[in-house]
Amino acid sequence: MLSKRSQRLGDYVANTVVMRLPKISEPDLTHVLSGKYNSFRDYPHLEARLRQRVTPDEARIALLAVLRREGLEPQARVELFADIADHFRSLVAFPEEATLGVADEQYVRNVVDVLFRQQGSRETIPSRTPVDSSAQNLNAVQ
Repeated sequence: MLSKRSQRLGDYVANTVVMRLPKISEPDLTHVLSGKYNSFRDYPHLEARLRQRVTPDEARIALLAVLRREGLEPQARVELFADIADHFRSLVAFPEEATLGVADEQYVRNVVDVLFRQQGSRETIPSRTPVDSSAQNLNAVQ
């Protein structure tokens, strides 16, 4: 039997509270992050450090900025991503070869990819360097 507060008899006797937790759907990031090379993936130890140092609120702000970037005025968009990228740069310093030529907006997209990508998944974004066919043949022989 249930009470009007959804308590079973055992809950009522034990004076416990019944809580309903709504299911929160995960954002679909495939259209946001697909097709872009992420140079941070070459440094898994720094990616792990970034995941450790970023708070949930910081991750949420970066995600919302990436998801809503199309609705921003160009100047506001540039300034917003510059501020967010500077903040993440202060948390973890990726090597210059990973960040050279990466715009602030792409830097934040890379961070969002690091924070929200399924662990162990490297398939969503193709590698920038093609595999040499002779190397494939050598690996097949070995």
